[in-house]
Amino acid sequence: MSTILYLFITGRIPIGLILVVCANIGLWSSELVVRNFHFDVEFLPTDFDYKIQDSNGTRNGSDAFSSGYGVALGARYSFARTGDAHGFLIGAQLLAAQADYKGIGEMTDLGLRAEGGYGYSLNDQWTVNLLARLGYGWSNFDISSNATFPSVSLSGTTLIYGAALGIDWEITERWQINSSVGYMLMNYDLSGNGVDMTMNRGGLSASIGFLYRFSNLPSPLE
Repeated sequence: MSTILYLFITGRIPIGLILVVCANIGLWSSELVVRNFHFDVEFLPTDFDYKIQDSNGTRNGSDAFSSGYGVALGARYSFARTGDAHGFLIGAQLLAAQADYKGIGEMTDLGLRAEGGYGYSLNDQWTVNLLARLGYGWSNFDISSNATFPSVSLSGTTLIYGAALGIDWEITERWQINSSVGYMLMNYDLSGNGVDMTMNRGGLSASIGFLYRFSNLPSPLE
């Protein structure tokens, strides 16, 4: 189990992992029932491109945060009928995230995210899913005074989108562990203290968390 979680978090051969799992478990032994509340810890992209406009003119460049983490609290639901091992999924989450900027600043994000895609129940314990995601958030980027420039506080909105491949492992009938790896883009539009800034932050993302299944009933046949 620890090897599987490590591969998903680091983004190494997720497709290969699924093939290995499929080769070692029965594929046709269960139905897809996703009625979950979930809590995830997310590992977010750190690299970004930026454009700054202020009294000194316009500047462009690339930079990176020292680290980026977040949490997501949400729900997910499947539309597979009774007896179906696969079907469509939808979900929604509340998001909170923070990124450290070289010890002199912090980016704080709060937002909402919707997702949709497809899930497949490999057997009674393992489920895989592929999800597209779209979100909207509110952000603050605070930088303290340093040798390069004075303190600045910027705030604004964020458009979040991407996709993720996930795997869920059932511990009990109600509780599961989930992990995912994917690609995320976060487009910021920030301003404050006479400064306007746009930022495009993107790269690999990953998550690990827990699921609580609030119902074991699949969708009806009709």
